[in-house]
Amino acid sequence: MELSRHAQQRMLSRAISKELIKLVLQYGRVEFNRGCEVYKLSQRAINYISADLGVHCFSLSKAYKVYVVCKETLIITVGYKTKRFKKDRN
Repeated sequence: MELSRHAQQRMLSRAISKELIKLVLQYGRVEFNRGCEVYKLSQRAINYISADLGVHCFSLSKAYKVYVVCKETLIITVGYKTKRFKKDRN
């Protein structure tokens, strides 16, 4: 997937690595919100990554809150979830 300039800026300002984004896209569950795909990791996915890749859960502790917003093949933005997402009204 391609990163937008906005997503690149958010990655730098929020200290989110490309490797973490790849993990979220690969193992995360997708929800559709306002016409975009929102990828998030569940606790089950983090446990699976820890067992599958041998990555310690402590290094994945902040991955639980990371989300990635995509539209088709473009990553629009990335961030840390601090509040629940509003449901799509459509």
